[in-house]
Amino acid sequence: MTDAAAIRFDALGYARNEGIINRSKSAIASACNSMAKRLDRVSCPSYRRAIATFAISLVIFAIGILAAPQGATAWGLDDIVTTVAGAIQDWVGSAFTALLKVLQEQTVEPLANGFLKALFQGIESSLKSSDLLLGFDNLLGSYGGRFSLSTFIENVSDAAIKPVAATLLAMGMLLQLLKIAKKMDQGGGMMPSVREVISLFVWCAVMMYMVRNGLGIVKDLYTMVLGIIKSANTTAGSMGTAADVIHTWAGNDTLIKFADDTQFIQGLIICLECLLAWVVGSFAVVISYYMMIGRALEIYLTAMFAPIPFALMGFDETRSWGWGYLKQFLSLCLAGVIMIVVLYMFPFIVVSVAGDISHGISVTDTLGVLVKVIAACLVLAMTLLKSTQIARSILGG
Repeated sequence: MTDAAAIRFDALGYARNEGIINRSKSAIASACNSMAKRLDRVSCPSYRRAIATFAISLVIFAIGILAAPQGATAWGLDDIVTTVAGAIQDWVGSAFTALLKVLQEQTVEPLANGFLKALFQGIESSLKSSDLLLGFDNLLGSYGGRFSLSTFIENVSDAAIKPVAATLLAMGMLLQLLKIAKKMDQGGGMMPSVREVISLFVWCAVMMYMVRNGLGIVKDLYTMVLGIIKSANTTAGSMGTAADVIHTWAGNDTLIKFADDTQFIQGLIICLECLLAWVVGSFAVVISYYMMIGRALEIYLTAMFAPIPFALMGFDETRSWGWGYLKQFLSLCLAGVIMIVVLYMFPFIVVSVAGDISHGISVTDTLGVLVKVIAACLVLAMTLLKSTQIARSILGG
């Protein structure tokens, strides 16, 4: 009897659940039919009707799921939801992977190659030494041939510096005459003192000539060193193999080749490394132009004050100032020789440390190549910055 009662109870429960489900189905169907009739009466574009119908269907479907009792498992909703969720997850994962691959092929890899190409183009542009081969009158160019810094420097030197130098020379001459007069009083001998006075006036005439033509004297010194610079440029320019290699690299659009199994993060890191290399290379280019322009400006400013140290060279107490000035000016001029040699050495250094990358750089070798190129760029920048100091050490400190 117990088993029969249990079976009867299960049968009643199943019938009750089926009845609830059937009533739910009937209510949903009625609601759908009623909504469809109402939608037919709505005069709106077809795409709006479709969107509204789809949204209402989803709402009704959700209500039906919530209204169904927990015991009714005839539809297999858990399996349907699990299958749909898995399919959506797989589709999203595949789509995301494909998107990353497209981004790497269309954006990351071209950017990495663009940065590396720009790096070698910057290196190639830094090798131009034409600014170091200009004469004194055009060290920084001119404005349409009507104005140049050389003319400005000459005018300032004639108007302001030469009078000061002449005054210093006259004061020095007066002090020397006072010393000679003191010796004449103490020694009582006339002839040695007369010879000193004559020597002083001869030396004064020489110093006056140097004061009046001080700017011309330093211009002649610069022209002499410029001949050395041009000779070094001609000799170094005949060895253009490395520069030709840099030119070939600068025109290559596929310097880095990503493998098929290259991860997106790995490609992004390589792109950032290329960006850093380009920044450092651009810094080296800026330093090269900075040193060329700075050297020209320093030469002009030093030459403008040339009459004063030449006026001080005529006396024992201040002669070292004049020789120090000449040593400093010659250091600035000889720095051009060092700079032009370093600029011609730079492509040889880059080609040597980078190796043969004409056919592209593999992903695994990118970091090593870029580190070496960055080091070469930093060495160029530091050597150019120390060019005047190196030239000064050549002249004895």
